[in-house]
Amino acid sequence: TQQAQAIVDIIRQFQWSYVATIGTEGDYGRGGVEAIRRLLNKDACIGADLTM
Repeated sequence: TQQAQAIVDIIRQFQWSYVATIGTEGDYGRGGVEAIRRLLNKDACIGADLTM
């Protein structure tokens, strides 16, 4: 999605190597976090994956 791509672009721009994700339990939240994970590849470590 465009939102996930924008988040990954920010992570790469700031050269963050360790990040956390926070999403909702629904399809929208889980899908967004998974999209970020796929797009991020190995550019950064997702140290925490929180669901609300």
